[in-house]
This record gives sequence, C-alpha cells and structure tokens, in this order.
Amino acid sequence: MDSAERAGAVLTVDLNVLAENYAYLKSQLADGCVCSAVVKSDAYGLGMAPVAGRLAEAGCEVFFVALLDEAIGLRSTLEERDIYPKIYVFNGISEGSENDLGRYKITPVLNSISEIERWSIFGKNSSDPCEAIINIDTGMSRLGLDSNELDFLVENPETATGIAVSHFMSHLACADERSDKMNQEQRQLFDKIRQRLPRARSSLANSAGIFLGSDFHYDLVRPGAAIYGLQPIKNESNNIGQVINLKGKIIQTRVVDTNSTVGYGATYKTARKSRLATVALGYGDGYFRTLGNSGCGYIGTTRVPIVGRISMDLVTFDITDVPDAQCGPGTYIDIIGPNNSVDDVATDAGTIGYEILTALGARYSRNYIG
Repeated sequence: MDSAERAGAVLTVDLNVLAENYAYLKSQLADGCVCSAVVKSDAYGLGMAPVAGRLAEAGCEVFFVALLDEAIGLRSTLEERDIYPKIYVFNGISEGSENDLGRYKITPVLNSISEIERWSIFGKNSSDPCEAIINIDTGMSRLGLDSNELDFLVENPETATGIAVSHFMSHLACADERSDKMNQEQRQLFDKIRQRLPRARSSLANSAGIFLGSDFHYDLVRPGAAIYGLQPIKNESNNIGQVINLKGKIIQTRVVDTNSTVGYGATYKTARKSRLATVALGYGDGYFRTLGNSGCGYIGTTRVPIVGRISMDLVTFDITDVPDAQCGPGTYIDIIGPNNSVDDVATDAGTIGYEILTALGARYSRNYIG
C-alpha cells in the first residue's frame, strides 16, 4: 500500500494548469511589463519547490517571498536546477540580515527610512551598490514609507547612497473590487509620488490589479492568487484554471433514522431517514471548522452536504441521494474540485481563497501533475 492509499485525503496539484494561469496573466500585460510570481507561504500552500520550478520553466524570472528564510530556500532549490532568478523579499531587512541577503543574492524591499539607512551602509561597504525596491505606502497603512518618511527621503536623497533602486512600489488595498474608488486614488497618488523621486521602474499591481487596466501595470506586476486558481476580481470570471483537487476517502457509511443527531454538540438533526458517510479529514488538516453544516463535497455531479460539526480528523456528509454503489468505504468525495472551487469553499467557510490554500494540511498525500 502506497502513501496515497494510506492517506485519508489526496491533494492533487496540476502544475500545468498553474503554468497556464501564469501565461494567461502575462498575456494581459502592457508591452514591456514583467510578470513576476509571488510564492510566499510555501507557494500559497502548494509547495515552494515544485511550484517555483514549474513557473521558472514557464519563463518566470522574478519571484517574491515574504521572509528571508523563504528566499534562501527558494534560491537553493532553484540553483540545484541551474535556475538563477531575481528573488525579492517583501518584509524588508531585519538588523543583522544584510550579509545573508548579499550572500544569497536576495534583493530586499525596503519599507522604512531605517531599513534604507541600513542597506545604504551595507551598499557603501560593498564593491557595487546593492539593489533594492523601495516601498511607498499609498493607503494600506501596513508596510512602506509613510508621508513623513517620503518627505525625508526626497529632502535627503543621500540617504539612499549605495543603493541601486530597481523599482519604487506600492500595494493596492481594494483591487479585488473593480468599482472601488480607492484603486484610482492610490494609482494617482503613486504617480504623484513617483514624480518626486529619482527615475526608476515602478510596480503596483497584484493579481487583481492586472485586470484593472494597463494604467496599473507599470514595469512589473506581482500576481499570486490568480496563479494558484483564485478568481482575482469579485463577481467576475476570468480564464483562471483550477489548480488543485482535494478528495477525501470515505471510511464508514451508516443509515440513520429521522431525527438522528450528528457530530459534536448534536448541531444537526436528520429530517429523513439518511445515509451518512464519514470521511478522513478535518480541521487538523486545515479543513475549516466553519464548514460544519454549511459546506459540501461532490460525488460525481451530485452535491453532498456536510452535516454536523467538523472534527479534528473526520467530517460527515449526507450521501442519501447518491447510489450506494458510488459511495462505499474506500471511495472518495471531491472536497475541492471541478464542481466546488477553492473560492466556493471559501465562501461556504466565511473566509477567502487565500486562507483555504495556505491552510492545506501536511497529512494529505500530495500528487503533482506536470
């Protein structure tokens, strides 16, 4: 018996669809704009090494991660395949990390004057200026230079001596809402700020920002979610393919009478004589507890609702409407699949697709296609 047969659930990641999504995003860009790939948080839960490797094969030459350790791991993984992309770290530089950034040829995104000052010192002590992106806050109030720090940088340009600024960047707060006026407000503010700064390339758009139009593309876009199969704009459908399939194994079925209770807390009571299937996955695998009594799976094209609460290792489905021959012990229910996308599961769970992906558990048997 192999690991897939032993596992309670099997996660299949289609790297070919992932590469097609990347190619589709590139096709939407203005001429000359570079399409990077954001692979932070273990490539949104799908596996840094196989995902980044496939994206590199698809022509991606620029990657973004959040943490320095992610960048070092990515550098090592790709160097084993003789791939040497540009790697940027969103979360800036912590004190004392400068040597590691230099050793592994990692480029930081600088988010404050203090980070610019530290990187400047490192650059002035190096043989050549050290590359960086400088991040400007235009409305997120999260990372990036605020208005006071921006004024300081404009008035004291020597602060960045020793730094080769590859891009000025900012980040959109509401790009997934096409009609939100903040999108244009941020873009216009970013343009005004760029006029005050030395000439350099620029970057603003995430996945959703790509679909707001070429005015948002600038020189570099930074898609993440759409590469992994999430729809970038709310209430719109683009040619983004479903990258993952998750199927859970039925380990027991039973027939229960009307008014039988199911699961912890007895939160569900059957309204009819019902056939139930218990499947071997739960919140210990990252399957959200909020899906209890609200989520579903599919057997073929038949929707099978979750009944009762999600347990750590188990979840129960009502399979009454499915022929017995299709849903015995050892058969599978599609948890995420062609009829139930990541975004659909997220809606049922009261969250977003990003959280569904990054919560995918370590106990799944993982199968990579492509």
